Amino acid sequence: MAVMYFALVLSLAEMSAAIPAAGGGYSFARHAMGATGGYLTGLAVLIEYALAPAAIVIFIGAAVEELLGVNGPGYMPCSTRCLSASIWLAWAKR
Repeated sequence: MAVMYFALVLSLAEMSAAIPAAGGGYSFARHAMGATGGYLTGLAVLIEYALAPAAIVIFIGAAVEELLGVNGPGYMPCSTRCLSASIWLAWAKR
């Protein structure tokens, strides 16, 4: 796994020097595979951004339950307060 990520980092660094444009993987795919390839890459990134936080929360919850012995419903008051504070802060910025 480490070798794969090391190769990914090196290839992104090489492509960033060769194609200096904002957008990361999307712009590299658009440059190499055209508009359809860029669109599909952007779509895959959006799906990753939607699914990765859910997976992270599930695994962190499992780790906390294993370490502390506290199950999911015990988190509800804390998460409700955090969500309320986030909504309030977003509304107060207006």
